Amino acid sequence: MIGYIKTYPPELKMKEYIKYNAYYCGICHSIKDRWGQIPRLTLNYDCVFLTVFIDSILKLPLEYADFRCIVHPVLKKKKIIQSSTIDFIADMNIYLSYMKLLDNVKDENNLFHSSSEKIMRAYSKKLRKKYCELTQNIDSHLNQIANLEKEKCDNIDEVAENYARIIQDICLYKLNDVDEQLRDIASKIAYNVGKWVYSADAFDDIEKDIKKDMFNPYLTRFNYQKDKDIQIFKNEIKERTSFILYAPLKAASDLYEEIEEEFKDPIVENIIYEGLYDRTEKILNGDK
Repeated sequence: MIGYIKTYPPELKMKEYIKYNAYYCGICHSIKDRWGQIPRLTLNYDCVFLTVFIDSILKLPLEYADFRCIVHPVLKKKKIIQSSTIDFIADMNIYLSYMKLLDNVKDENNLFHSSSEKIMRAYSKKLRKKYCELTQNIDSHLNQIANLEKEKCDNIDEVAENYARIIQDICLYKLNDVDEQLRDIASKIAYNVGKWVYSADAFDDIEKDIKKDMFNPYLTRFNYQKDKDIQIFKNEIKERTSFILYAPLKAASDLYEEIEEEFKDPIVENIIYEGLYDRTEKILNGDK
């Protein structure tokens, strides 16, 4: 997971803010309690969205606990406990983080990536045993992305679709027993959000990938010429990139309208209707 899926704080009520952070802390503690301290460094906000989204569909009761965080020791904080969804998404975060490290080792092979990969390798082996079929599907999608990168594919949608399938498969795994129609809508939302994540991340990484001479679908799709000013290039493709980014967001928001109110959550609504749009504007405008 990449860490792009965030809320839009100005429109988030205090109780929703507390709940959102309780999920984040719950996932963080789930990783620590079951996997140790080091994997906690991989945690990002994509995990929170997926967990809240899945729980809202499953309508699972939430149990909170107070604790003191070493990072913020003065005030007590809340975390969600005894959640199978939190444990599952924590596991998926670790597995995808490991696979990203593998990719980094192939691309750059520096000491940090190679040593981190060795540390995380044992976790990945356990997770492959625990989620055999799911991790096989994830590996298949990642291999397809790698193959398209080797071919220097200029179809951004084709590359992004494979990452979208990963996010979709993760949601489908947990929503296996949900009503078929609701499950189908939820999986399509996850797919479109995943497609946006990959497309947004690729555009955001243009400068880095040019400097490191790495594949980026925007560079091949829009025929970037070496030594051309990067900002001029990004400005030239901004309008077309807007369509690439806003299309899956529009699809996700339209699909969310089809979900019955009892399965909706204010945090998910905030992210889908406002957070992702706000993040898109910042990415397009180069606002980090």
